Parts: sequence; C-alpha cells; structure tokens
Amino acid sequence: MLAPGILQDQIEQNSFAHPALRGANQLPIGKYMQTVALMHPVGYYDPFEQAAAPELVHPLFSQPLVELSLRLPSYVLTQGDHGRALARRAFASDLPPQIVNRCSKGGMEEHIKAVLHANIDFVRGMLLEGELNRRGMLARAKVEELLSGRPTALPGLVSQIHGLVAVEAWLSRWTR
Repeated sequence: MLAPGILQDQIEQNSFAHPALRGANQLPIGKYMQTVALMHPVGYYDPFEQAAAPELVHPLFSQPLVELSLRLPSYVLTQGDHGRALARRAFASDLPPQIVNRCSKGGMEEHIKAVLHANIDFVRGMLLEGELNRRGMLARAKVEELLSGRPTALPGLVSQIHGLVAVEAWLSRWTR
C-alpha cells in the first residue's frame, strides 16, 4: 500500500531472513506460514518478570509433533474452508457446535476486520485525504481499491491498514 519510491529504499531483506527461510519461497503459503510461526513461538510471560518466571516449556513443539504438522498437507488442515479443520474434527465431541462449525480460527484478525468495516468511511477519508497521501507515500489507487468495499485480488492485510491509520493519526496530530 506504500508508494513504489518508498519501497525502493528498503535494505536487502534476505540478509535478515532466517537461513531456513532463504529457499522457502517454493513452499505453499500455508507451509511457509507454519514454518515462520514455529521460528517465533508466542511468549507467555511478562518480559519484566522473566527472571523470576519458571522455565518456558512448549510441549506442542516436541520434534515428533512439529514433524507431523509440517508433513500434513494444508488442504487436510483446512478441509472445507475451515481453519483448523483437522483439530476441530478430532475434538468435535468436546467442543461447542459453534466452534466446530465456524470457518475462521476465531482470532483477533476477525475482530479488527469487523472494526475496520464498521469504520470504513472514516478510514477511507483519513487515509485518502491525510498526510501520508499528501506526501506521496501511499499507492493511492491500491488504497482506494482496498477500501472500496468491493471484492479485490489485491493483497492487503487488515492489520496493515490499521497500521497506516495509526501512523496517519500520529502524523496528523503532530502536523496540526
């Protein structure tokens, strides 16, 4: 969503990539994302209390489970367009029906998507009439298409749009 000139100034990102990911562009997107997630497990402890915290143990990161999950094809894991379909089927008898039958994984992404859609007119005006656009830092046509409300093939994560809104809010506060 940034203007092309902004992106040309980037440092070669491959030099910062984990060595295991350098040849991973051949992987299907689902396997690539699984691999990235395995490299950056979620921390469960407050970083300021880490010294006093018990040892961090990830039982689901045991080698046999990791190898199994990476061997399973993505289409098995998302069968019927349901995120975590295999896990939902395995634990169906222990889960409420609304969890077994939902299509999304039920995470934060769904919430921030709902917030964006509830405020789409405000967001569209803020980004298209704001400082980032005035300074030529946005790819205006892409942003317009992503915020049009019409289906699009353009990639644009909702979290990236929220990031642009946060930067725009900060900029507009300091340029007044």
